Amino acid sequence: MGRRKTQQEFENEVKEKIGPDYKVLGTYINKDTKIEMIHYICGNTFFKRPHDITSKKSGCPYCNGNQKAKYNE
Repeated sequence: MGRRKTQQEFENEVKEKIGPDYKVLGTYINKDTKIEMIHYICGNTFFKRPHDITSKKSGCPYCNGNQKAKYNE
């Protein structure tokens, strides 16, 4: 069994893999527990598994057309 990443290690990996347009809002627990993120470009928040974010380099599900966008009014 490998060593668990720290919050800072995960945040650095997110920035490296998918860019500075995303911020981790939640607390990193492990690779399979969903974590809240925000996409600065569209302003939407979403939950994804850390493994999916870093291994598949997948970003915002709203901008990728997988979910309807939420608009703040």
